[in-house]
Amino acid sequence: MKREAFTIEYASRFTLHASRKMQIRFHCPHCDLPMLISRWETLEDFSCPACRRAIPTYVDEKAKQALEIEHCLVCDSKQLFTQKSFNRNLGLGIVAAGIVLSFWTYGISLIVVALVDLFLYKLLPPMLVCYRCDGEFRGFKPNPRFKPYNHLKAAHVKKQPTYPGAEEAEGH
Repeated sequence: MKREAFTIEYASRFTLHASRKMQIRFHCPHCDLPMLISRWETLEDFSCPACRRAIPTYVDEKAKQALEIEHCLVCDSKQLFTQKSFNRNLGLGIVAAGIVLSFWTYGISLIVVALVDLFLYKLLPPMLVCYRCDGEFRGFKPNPRFKPYNHLKAAHVKKQPTYPGAEEAEGH
């Protein structure tokens, strides 16, 4: 059964930079309901609207005042990574269209797709994502401490095996 995302949309009173609108997207740790929050007051004494259970948050003044993140505001993990804020399905659709059109355009559409990709990469802002809870943080200042996604780090943080048969190898 697919649930509708719970959305709270308000203008943030604490945002110092008019061009940066804070947005936090995460899932309830109890019932997995997707939520989008764009107002600091919402995170104080926060509970899930579906299961009504309290969700602890770890918001500090540095995040509120300067829009700087040192840790996940949802699960308090210090393991975050950066990525561009772009819809992956749309990106795959653009690439697929370029591949299909390449038969009629003799590959020129692939060059156009590559240029569109480069343009979007330069244009779109970065966002931070938590390795542990997959929380997404948009509108915050980039932190050079956080690097792009690393598969081995993700497997370590989520305690998943890094290769087929790794679970059996750990026991020996």
